[in-house]
Amino acid sequence: EFSIQELPPDAEAISGVYIPTMAKLAVAGIGSMQTSLVSGIDVVNGKDNVLTTAYTYRGDVFEKDPATNQSWTKSGLEAALVRVEKTA
Repeated sequence: EFSIQELPPDAEAISGVYIPTMAKLAVAGIGSMQTSLVSGIDVVNGKDNVLTTAYTYRGDVFEKDPATNQSWTKSGLEAALVRVEKTA
């Protein structure tokens, strides 16, 4: 997990958060990965993406803060954590 950098002071309306990732399998086989946003004790999961042995860009859009089920606020997003994990 890692934090999100402080947003510019004039960032007020956040209509969504796009998290790009680039990943691959180190050796041939089966594997997948998932990006999530953690807000307090609540988590919103992105797609479970199948990995290949070639680097591939993927991305997930998170429109609402899982802790409030409302649009992201500047302070809510700055307090959130990005989680990237291998799921299989």
